[in-house]
Amino acid sequence: HENDPDVQAFVNFLGTDEAKAVYAKHGLR
Repeated sequence: HENDPDVQAFVNFLGTDEAKAVYAKHGLR
């Protein structure tokens, strides 16, 4: 499953500043 393009795109998104902002908004990080 890790090689699925959608999974890769999601993993890449998780590393972005946008994702970190979402985490902060929801108090996850």
